[in-house]
Amino acid sequence: MRYLVLIITFIFSLNSFSQVTAIVTAYTDVICNGDCNGTATVTGNGGSPYSFGDPYTYIWTPSGQTTQSVTGLCAGTYMVTVTDSLGVSAQDTVVISQYPVLTAAITSSIDVSCFGMCDGSASVLASGGTGGNYMYTWDDPFLQLTQTVTGLCAGVYQVIAIDTNGCLATDTIVISEPPLLTVSITTTDDTCGLCVGTADAIVSGGSTPYTYVWSQGSTGNPMGGLCAGNYTLLLLDVNGCVVQDGATINFAPASSCGWGMINGKVYKDDNANCNQDTLEIGLANVMIQATPGPYFASTDVNGDYTLILPFGNYTVTQVAQPFYHEICPVSGSYSVILDTINNTINNNDFGDTITSAQEISISLISGTPRPWFSFSYYISYTSISSSPTNGTVYLVVDDTLTYQYASVTPDLISGDTLFWNYTNLQQFENRNISATFLVPGQVGLLGDSLQACAEITPIVGDVNPSNNTSCVSDEIVGSYDPNDKQVTPTGVGPTGDILLSDTQLNYKIRFQNSGTFLATNVVVVDTLTANLDVTSLRDVVASHPFVYSVDGQGVLTFTFNNIMLPDSNTDEPGSHGMIQFVIDQNSSNVIGTVIENKAEIYFDFNPAIVTNTVVNTIVTITDISENEEFGNTVNVYPNPSNGQFSITLDLEKSADVTVKVFDLLGKTILEIPQQQMKAGTNQTELNISSIETGVYFMNIQIGNQQHSKKIVIQ
Repeated sequence: MRYLVLIITFIFSLNSFSQVTAIVTAYTDVICNGDCNGTATVTGNGGSPYSFGDPYTYIWTPSGQTTQSVTGLCAGTYMVTVTDSLGVSAQDTVVISQYPVLTAAITSSIDVSCFGMCDGSASVLASGGTGGNYMYTWDDPFLQLTQTVTGLCAGVYQVIAIDTNGCLATDTIVISEPPLLTVSITTTDDTCGLCVGTADAIVSGGSTPYTYVWSQGSTGNPMGGLCAGNYTLLLLDVNGCVVQDGATINFAPASSCGWGMINGKVYKDDNANCNQDTLEIGLANVMIQATPGPYFASTDVNGDYTLILPFGNYTVTQVAQPFYHEICPVSGSYSVILDTINNTINNNDFGDTITSAQEISISLISGTPRPWFSFSYYISYTSISSSPTNGTVYLVVDDTLTYQYASVTPDLISGDTLFWNYTNLQQFENRNISATFLVPGQVGLLGDSLQACAEITPIVGDVNPSNNTSCVSDEIVGSYDPNDKQVTPTGVGPTGDILLSDTQLNYKIRFQNSGTFLATNVVVVDTLTANLDVTSLRDVVASHPFVYSVDGQGVLTFTFNNIMLPDSNTDEPGSHGMIQFVIDQNSSNVIGTVIENKAEIYFDFNPAIVTNTVVNTIVTITDISENEEFGNTVNVYPNPSNGQFSITLDLEKSADVTVKVFDLLGKTILEIPQQQMKAGTNQTELNISSIETGVYFMNIQIGNQQHSKKIVIQ
């Protein structure tokens, strides 16, 4: 009876178990569209508790997983069945969601405008994913992180868009560039001065349409009706890409118009056989003269020259110049007849030997000093020596200047002197140094003069030691015309009165790029008056690399190709350039002769800037003495000398005079104490023959005026 009761009790306990339930208590959606990284967790309750471990079993459909928590779920609907130990079960469902597909699409792009530039751009737009804020990363060289990128060169670029879940989408863009814009100009020459030359620009690449801007202002292509001369074309495509080219329309002599042409070469005839052998170089900047006329030409970098002359009989000679000794032709000249039959005469060549002695020279050019502004000196030195030369270049400046920088770093700076050592200076080699200084910001300096001298060693053994030193004197000014012409001596009064004995004239041409962009090329044309001796042209130097030519009856042209002269707004000190040359009066000048000179300056495609005209008038000493504006003059002669000098002073009025002699380092060698001299002409003798040969400076102070002279003791 007891046994039966126990069985009944057991059955009662089973019927008292609670119902099984299944509830998904946690889940995570898919992170990125298309991924299978969702999760879910189910919790079971009720049912039979009698089981070892977990009292429930689980089955997820359709994944088939049998754990309470499942992972790796793709987007979709899942059902989970929870079963207790007695086989009683319950179900629940869960929906695993995903964000829309993340996409990245290039919405716009701009190709490179000009070949080789990097001004392309592209924009991307992302959509889908988590929405809201997206991050972008590009694979350009700068790894830009913005929706729009700029500064792209031609190429293929990929962008990655990233949403807040870190999901990625990509797109690519090809940035293209136009072909390289090129231009070449074909020409036909002018004939007989009738201005019938033509120029035709052949263009390829870039993007059409093209715009043509010729240096004379025309905008068409091809161009006709051109006179002989140099022409430059600025070509622009529709994107603003720029290329330039130049062409020369030659004067084509023709028998119909009575003109002919004489050609030849000047070369270094090392073996004196009157033939230019393989290793014998052409000589540049040698002047050729044809008489009557006279007409001139100068040799180019290869030693070639061309004379274009009216029909007639001519004698063609090489103009003598120091250290060049013409040996061929033996006669020293060519007799040439130009006529309708013989209108082009070739092979009128000159063979030269060069001095075997030591000869080096130096020239110093200066800018314009202004208070508070930088101011530069330009040194040019050359060797004609047959053997390589080693030595030192040094520059002595006014001690009021503050050194800033130089194109060649000085080897030593001692006080107001800069030193540069040089080695292996070859025959015909030219080297240049520019040194820049700051002028103090003191208004009281206006009107003062800055003295500077440059010297090159070795001097001992030099054939012409007088050109081993070059000195300049510059007045400090407040404002000035940056494109101007100067002459030394300036002469007296507005007519620039000088004497016939003032044979040597030193001209300086200054130019400045005052535009808004750098100047690629600069050309300066100086048409010399017949009152100057073209054959005496010498010491031609400039602030930048250049070539020059002499043509016609004295047209001097300086060409600065690829000078890349910055504009004054970008680089004021660097925007300046200078030319300097020495030339003599014509020996046929008489009292009353007026010598005028000006220059035309061409910056790229712009019209000429015409400088002021400098004037010198030949007068007598009496005329100068009677000119009240004249002031004091000082002459030192002979110079060079053996150390004995005569000093002549023409004084406007009586004054106290002091004479000092300095060496190149500024050390006082001799001083003549102050003495009063009367108005008019005074003369004193100076004997310094006991000091070493070389170059020195003489300072003569007349009252408040100072006069500096370079003297040479041989």
